[in-house]
Order: sequence, then structure tokens, then C-alpha cells
Amino acid sequence: MKTSGAPEKGDLVSYEWKMEYREFQTTALVIGEHGIAIKVLMLGLRTRDWRHEDDYRMCDYNIHKMTVPRDQCKILRTRQGEILSWQI
Repeated sequence: MKTSGAPEKGDLVSYEWKMEYREFQTTALVIGEHGIAIKVLMLGLRTRDWRHEDDYRMCDYNIHKMTVPRDQCKILRTRQGEILSWQI
């Protein structure tokens, strides 16, 4: 089982970021490791306006590749099957 808190290949993660007046959130599968960054397959994209406290809404249902900082991802499920968070 994994002992460190860093995501690695095969883990399911949640990633959130802000751009201008929007906040974005995605659930992604880690498909590669590149030092302090990881390559992920984004499984849909949710967004919300930062001025509103409403829940996120789906804005893209497609699958995309993206490279993101490893330390900004929250592990939802490890490749060994251990569930670390219920937020999907």
C-alpha cells in the first residue's frame, strides 16, 4: 500500500484551479509522472463563477490530457483500490 501522500500512476485524483472569474474542478486518472508534475486524463470538467456559492455545474463531458502540479491534486482512490476520499 502507498505510504506517501503524493499521487502516482493509476490513482484517481481531484484537481481544482481558478482562471479569472471562474473556478474549475475535475476528476482525473493519473497516467504519467514527470517529477513535480503528473499527466492526467480529465474525466469531465465542472465550473462555477467565483461570485456565487452555488455548486459546480458540468461544462465539458469530453476526456482531455493535461499536465498538473502533483502537490495540488487530492487523491480520491489509489491504484491498489484504497478509497481516501468520498468526494467524486
